[in-house]
Amino acid sequence: MTSNGQALCVARSTPPLNKAKADKIFNEFMERVEEINNSNYYLYKVKKLLLFGSYLNSDKEDFGDIDIALDLKRKIDNLDDHKKAREERIQEVKQKGKYFSNYMKEILYPESEVMFKLKNKCRYINLHSIEDEILKTAKFKQIYPVGFEKL
Repeated sequence: MTSNGQALCVARSTPPLNKAKADKIFNEFMERVEEINNSNYYLYKVKKLLLFGSYLNSDKEDFGDIDIALDLKRKIDNLDDHKKAREERIQEVKQKGKYFSNYMKEILYPESEVMFKLKNKCRYINLHSIEDEILKTAKFKQIYPVGFEKL
């Protein structure tokens, strides 16, 4: 592969994100976190959020994206009650025409539903698992709940 081909492989189709737009996107994301956590509709809540990557550097004016690692937790502690609520949600969305391509996508739907809501089709938000290997070496800041920082 030529150097031009390699450059094309890593090129992004999204324009850079300036500070004002990044802050707006981030603030709207945090509003969705509160909405999800305060709503009885969603079966999962956001337990923890870690911010890492370029947006963590407050001195920068342009960013490629906003990298956020998250940890979700079931809102219903009792496993049997949670399973029942999950099955009801799946039936509800199936009746509205939702199709699942496989069983795993179906049973994970309530968790995915929260992820879709958080991302809100924003191409600048990259969501990662809190267990992601990159967090073992990357600088990050816990942004929800406010507290522990590893910089």
